[in-house]
Amino acid sequence: MSLFDEQDLAEIESAELYPDERFWWCEMNPLLAEERARKRKELLAVTEAKLERVAQAVRRERRPPYTSRPRYVVAMQQLPSR
Repeated sequence: MSLFDEQDLAEIESAELYPDERFWWCEMNPLLAEERARKRKELLAVTEAKLERVAQAVRRERRPPYTSRPRYVVAMQQLPSR
């Protein structure tokens, strides 16, 4: 199959918008499909790499939630009461 095969072609005319003009529409150009597939794979690879950086930032080690009392509260409790 070559670029000029007459397969899946349509002729479009619009007398109101484009008088005396005809447009050709091709549903599937195999050469264009290969190029689009290559670009799609490249874009997905770049996107996955950027998303991996985001995932690593989300997975970073976090401090545990604050559960113990502050040091000054503990120190005050150890003072003798009056």
